[in-house]
Amino acid sequence: MRAFAASYLAALLGLGVAAAEPPEIVYKGPPLQAAGSSVPDTEERRAPVPVRPPSETCPPDGPGMVLRLTQGTETALRYCGRITASGVEAFEAELRPDDRMLVITSYGGDLDAPLRMAEIVAARGMNVEVAGPCFSGCASFVFVAGARRIISPTGIIGFHNTASSAALLGLRANGDNAPAGFEPVLKRAGREWELYVAKGVNFDLLYEPQVRIETFCTVPRGTHPATGERVIDIASALDFWLPSAGALREFGVSYEGKVAESEREAARRFHAYMPETTPVPKFTSQSRKLPLAPEMLLYSVYACPAPPPAPAVKPEAPPLAAKAPEEPKRKLRDAADD
Repeated sequence: MRAFAASYLAALLGLGVAAAEPPEIVYKGPPLQAAGSSVPDTEERRAPVPVRPPSETCPPDGPGMVLRLTQGTETALRYCGRITASGVEAFEAELRPDDRMLVITSYGGDLDAPLRMAEIVAARGMNVEVAGPCFSGCASFVFVAGARRIISPTGIIGFHNTASSAALLGLRANGDNAPAGFEPVLKRAGREWELYVAKGVNFDLLYEPQVRIETFCTVPRGTHPATGERVIDIASALDFWLPSAGALREFGVSYEGKVAESEREAARRFHAYMPETTPVPKFTSQSRKLPLAPEMLLYSVYACPAPPPAPAVKPEAPPLAAKAPEEPKRKLRDAADD
C-alpha cells in the first residue's frame, strides 16, 4: 500500500521514483556600588538586573530580518521572523563566500520563500542552528536542508503543513483532479521532493505531520491575491507536531542537541524564548505507529461539509402609523341659539 501511495504521488508530481547561542542583550548600566559606599542600599539596588527576553531582539513572528553575528574569528548569519520573499532576498544578499552557519528563529513563511531559503542553504552546504521557535517551513525545509543540524536549549522544531500534503488534500477534495490555479502547488511539492531526495530524508516527513495534527477537512478559499494560485484552508485540531528523536532518525534527519519530545518541554522552551503572556501553540508529541502510510491516511480526508443555509427569516411587518388623537367633538348649537 505504501508503494502504491508513493507511485501515485510520483505520477501526480511528475517525479521519478553548533555554533554558540547568540549573546542575549542584558542590562549594561553602571555597576552596583559596594557595601559601605555613600549610596543607600535600597531594595531596588538589590533586585536582580532584568534581562530582556530573546524574542525582543529576534522575534519569530515579525518581518524577516537578517543580522550578522561575530564571535572571535567565526561569523554566522542570524535570521529572525517570518520567511518572506524579501527576507530571503536580504539573506542571499548578505551571504559571503565563507559563510557556513545560519542561526534561525521563525514561525515559518508563505508560498515559495521557506523552500527557496532551504535550497540556498543546501546548495552552499550551510549548517543550521535553531534558536527558539522554528515552525512550519522553517522546520520542514530550512532545518532539514542543513549540512549539520543543531537544536539549541531553547530550540523547538514544529512540523505541520507542506505543499506536498496540501496537494494531496486538494486533489482529493476535487475528485482527484487538479483544480484551476493548482499548478504552483504541485510544482512546489515537486521541489520539496527534490530537496528531500538530495538530503536523504524520507518523503513521509512531508505528510505525517499533517496526520499527527489531526487534519479533518479542507475548505477552498479562492485564489492568492499576489500569485493567483488556488488557496485551500486546512482544518486541523492541533498546530504543530513535535517528532521524537527516534522518529527523526527514522526519517533520516540527524541533528545535534536535544528535541523537545513532550508538550510540557516545548511549552517550557517556548516561554524561555517568548514572553510569558504569549499563548503556547497546540503541540502534540504523539508518536504511536500509524496504521497506514500517512499519504493513505490523508487520502481519506474530504472537503469540509458546507454549512447549512441560514433559516429564512420572515420580514417583520412595518409598524402601524400611530393614529392622530381625535379632536373632542363640539356640541352643535342650534342655529336658533345664535
